[in-house]
Amino acid sequence: MDWIFDNLQIVLAVAAAFAYWLTQRKQAEQEENEERGPETEQFPTRVDGELADEERARRIREEIRRKIAERAGGMPLPPPAVPEPPPLYRREPEPQPVRPRPQPVPVEPQASAPQAEDPWKSVWVQQQKLQEQMKALADTRRKANEFVSPQAATAPKSVPLVRGVSLREELGDRDRLRRAIILREVIGPPVGLR
Repeated sequence: MDWIFDNLQIVLAVAAAFAYWLTQRKQAEQEENEERGPETEQFPTRVDGELADEERARRIREEIRRKIAERAGGMPLPPPAVPEPPPLYRREPEPQPVRPRPQPVPVEPQASAPQAEDPWKSVWVQQQKLQEQMKALADTRRKANEFVSPQAATAPKSVPLVRGVSLREELGDRDRLRRAIILREVIGPPVGLR
């Protein structure tokens, strides 16, 4: 039982496939019955077989009676009147409900955007706006350069740290050596690539 609850999706998929198969089978039988015609629909196939057997037996009996009557010297018996089969009822097609047609809704033409008298005029207006924006941008850039350039002139130049200390003296101190090793690990190539 636990398996069913654990695999509920599979069980549902199998059940859905089985239901689909049953409906397809039922539809195929209905189509087959429709192809046979309405006469065979009235009597199931089992009854048709029984009716055929009864009909054959009746014909054989009639033929035997006729032959006996002929041998007796009498006139052959007229064939008995065959009882008329019960009237066949036809299914009248179900009337389709008449759907009222929807009334057409008048569509008002939408007012289009007012167009310029000359299509080139709108292009020219856009170009004028772009030129004004470019001028404003150039002015802003020029002001930014004027602001930066005096500050750059007054900024102190970076002075290279040149000391008269050799590398051996620099690394001779324990703290500086530790700092150099850490910097090499951080800044240098990765250990895997050495």
